[in-house]
Amino acid sequence: MNVDIIPPNLPPEPVPVKPTNPALRALGWFTGWKLPSRNWMIFYMVTSTGLALALYDTSERRKIAADFKARASPLADVPMQPSELPRRIQLYIAPSQFARYNFKEYVKPVFDAAALDYELIQPDDLLKVQEHVKNYIWAGKAEHRGYKTPSNVPYNPYIPPPRPAYDPTEGLVAVGRGAWRELMKGVNEACLTLGENEEKAIEAQEQLRKMNEQRMSRRPFSSIIQSTTNRNSRTWYDWVAGKKPEDPVAPAAIAAPIQQDLMQDAAVTTSTETESTTTAPPPQPEAPLPPVLSIDNMPTAFALPPVGYISGQNLTGWTNFPLRIYHWFTSRNTARRVGEEALKIAFGAKRPLYSSDLAVGMKDIGEEGEEGDGIQLDTAILEKLSIYTETTA
Repeated sequence: MNVDIIPPNLPPEPVPVKPTNPALRALGWFTGWKLPSRNWMIFYMVTSTGLALALYDTSERRKIAADFKARASPLADVPMQPSELPRRIQLYIAPSQFARYNFKEYVKPVFDAAALDYELIQPDDLLKVQEHVKNYIWAGKAEHRGYKTPSNVPYNPYIPPPRPAYDPTEGLVAVGRGAWRELMKGVNEACLTLGENEEKAIEAQEQLRKMNEQRMSRRPFSSIIQSTTNRNSRTWYDWVAGKKPEDPVAPAAIAAPIQQDLMQDAAVTTSTETESTTTAPPPQPEAPLPPVLSIDNMPTAFALPPVGYISGQNLTGWTNFPLRIYHWFTSRNTARRVGEEALKIAFGAKRPLYSSDLAVGMKDIGEEGEEGDGIQLDTAILEKLSIYTETTA
């Protein structure tokens, strides 16, 4: 008799489990089809949000830069004569990484698109900005008074002539609050003082004036004697009328007393100089006097160049660290503001400078706090200055 043998109930075979890394499981990394831990979810959300904001800001900043390039590009298409020089400005950059960054990222693309020539001055000390501006204004005042700067460039009719040492249409632009302060101080001091070449030009004009006065007021000694002799000579009318000439005065009779007086004056002068030389102590070197600030040192018809300001906010220091983080996510706002300022300078529209414009750098308050810049300009200088303004382009 066949009896089916029923096997006992055996447990099912276990499903093989994929090996997992215990280190990753302890850190909370993804080890299966389930959400990570709460802490990692917070980390992922913060990281993805910051990355999204940075990518959006970069995209918008590139769009703004392309828009400014398109608005400035028509200036590069303006035709020019072969002998004509393009417009140029002098650009003073404050010695800070933020001013240099603003110029490189936001200002330079606009100037390049507009084909604007510029001379870049990047001093390592703000006082060098003031010194450069003073020398530039002094060179212009010396040329205005007649001083000619020697040039070694030969004449060539096929190339543009060299730029003059001073051009009143060549604007002075500062990038950063410190550069703006020193620029305006340099303009004020240069207008109220005299440069070395300007003093030479004034001395040459004074010597020329004295020579002309002497030439007009004095005659040579021989002409005086000749005129005296001619007055005592007998003319044809006197011979016909029977008049007798008076006894002529001998030239020696006139020359002898004058020559004797001159010799006596020379002897007295020589003896006085000898006594002063022997008795007086050797002269001591005098200390240089401070420059005399006077509006009389500025020529009346002298034209001053326009000025301009580009933002270069200094965010150095721990107190400005939160602001730096904010600017890192909103650089599109800085690109728009600085681009508008650069576009104004590229188009060259100007208006008179007002006293309220001197505090234009106060909007870039950094670690210097709320202290004023201390910029003071003479009223006559303020009336001659102009500043770049908005354009409708």
